[in-house]
Amino acid sequence: MGRSYYVDEAVEKYFTNIIQQSKSYVTGLLIGYSSMQRDYVVLAVQTPQKEDQGDSPTKKAGLSKLDEIDEEWVSIHASQVNRMLPGGLLVIGVFLITSPELLKDSQNALRKLIFAVDKSSKKNRLWSLDENDVTDRVAVHICSASRKNTCRTFDATDPKVSFTPN
Repeated sequence: MGRSYYVDEAVEKYFTNIIQQSKSYVTGLLIGYSSMQRDYVVLAVQTPQKEDQGDSPTKKAGLSKLDEIDEEWVSIHASQVNRMLPGGLLVIGVFLITSPELLKDSQNALRKLIFAVDKSSKKNRLWSLDENDVTDRVAVHICSASRKNTCRTFDATDPKVSFTPN
């Protein structure tokens, strides 16, 4: 049986506001807390745009827009958010809002983001995991046109495992 996710209504409103901004894609973090059977998502936070240091960014030939997502930047953002959260709350996953044209590349992008964020949080963790800790991380994809959302769970301890649909 898959995990259950309870999402606060404010998160849904936040996603609606982001979709109305009409960007080609938006990445962000899901904040909440986990229990053995279900996770509670209480907040979603958009990853800020990275401030470019030089001139305009150069486009690499053959890359889709989602290949341009900077996993390191998202994981730095996750580390900073984790440090600011009160006890009991943590980054439990990521979200990606894309236009329909980017739909086919979204699963690979989400997978990269999940493992980058989890690797970063493990590096900064002050405690070690025991067998009762939940290692599943949620990845939510939302299509900006249809507003259809897809929720998938990844076991963050095994990078070779495929997603678990919810």
